[in-house]
Amino acid sequence: MALDPDAGLVFDIGVSEGNDTAFYLAKGFRVIGVEADRATCVKLRHRFALEIASGALQLLNFAASFNFGDPVEFFVHQEHQHLSGLTKQDLPNVNNAYANETVLTINWKTLLAQQGLPRYVKIDIEGNEPSFLRSMQASPQMPEFISVECHQMEPVELLHILGYRRFRLVDQYPPQGLQLPARQIEGRPVASANFEHASGPFGLDIFGDGAWLDFDQMRAAWTEAQPRRGGTWFDCHAWLPN
Repeated sequence: MALDPDAGLVFDIGVSEGNDTAFYLAKGFRVIGVEADRATCVKLRHRFALEIASGALQLLNFAASFNFGDPVEFFVHQEHQHLSGLTKQDLPNVNNAYANETVLTINWKTLLAQQGLPRYVKIDIEGNEPSFLRSMQASPQMPEFISVECHQMEPVELLHILGYRRFRLVDQYPPQGLQLPARQIEGRPVASANFEHASGPFGLDIFGDGAWLDFDQMRAAWTEAQPRRGGTWFDCHAWLPN
């Protein structure tokens, strides 16, 4: 899977099964993936062996957080890997069985220094999103596009503090599933993508139609969406034009 020299770099913070990473790679991006679950990293290294060998993907076994190098307890959900995180979730109608392991943390400052500035950062780390976003405060460089899983309004508020002024609230489980846009702008076009447990399209493929929300409109959209949260979840996409 060849890189597109014009596509650039993506950080996938919370790789999980790897469907987002596969999408970014298919579109020609170089990807830095951060995944805290040790066993999942082993599976990902098998799945993406060719991409890792070629340099298209670098996979880092860390928990994204505020500091670099702190040992933290990571809880691995025994049935649903995408529910694993730095805190346990007590969900209804789910067998909430966890194992735990110790993993080191990594933050934005370290990733930026080691890897360079990405075009897009996806953050989906089961409730620890605010901690990682706080590690971006006072950074001299920010990605043009960023998305954050939002179980609360706090990540949006932090994005606003970081300087982002254009937003989009994206339902991650719409009736017809996440779809590729009719015209793909980011990277090279792909014919199909597996968006199960994934964040889906990003960047200008989200904002290319010109429909974006300011912070107050985003807060109103978040409030309006709350009754639907029982059957879906939401990502906040934000744009900081260069």
